[in-house]
Amino acid sequence: MQKYIPWLLAALCVTALVWVLSTKTVSPDHIGLIDMGKILSESQYAQRLNEQLAEKYEQLVAQLQSDSESDTVDEAEKAERDRAVYAEYLRFRQELESEFQAALDRAIAEAAETANLQLVLDVDLVRYGGKDISSEVIKLLR
Repeated sequence: MQKYIPWLLAALCVTALVWVLSTKTVSPDHIGLIDMGKILSESQYAQRLNEQLAEKYEQLVAQLQSDSESDTVDEAEKAERDRAVYAEYLRFRQELESEFQAALDRAIAEAAETANLQLVLDVDLVRYGGKDISSEVIKLLR
């Protein structure tokens, strides 16, 4: 399912662009661009969340290693613990991704409003035009 998410996002952006362009005229001066690669690599907020995920991973790996050192655990019980730990990791990762997405949406909306933009697209979808607001979004992420 995750391999389809970029395509779904691209389709959603294209649909939004078609809808906006069909309902009113948008001048190139009112189109904003964001570079997700830049935002993810330069945002202290994104880096902090990534560090939290790495710490959780290390914690869960240590937990698995201590569980595997116990000789009283049979294979079925060990497999069940492994699944539970992996499920906890996935839950925590999803929680952090949701938190980041909400903060990113707020930062993009604020940067777009400040710059008087009608539309914000991912820079990978645009070949020409638009104003890059990635740096402003990075500053607004909290």
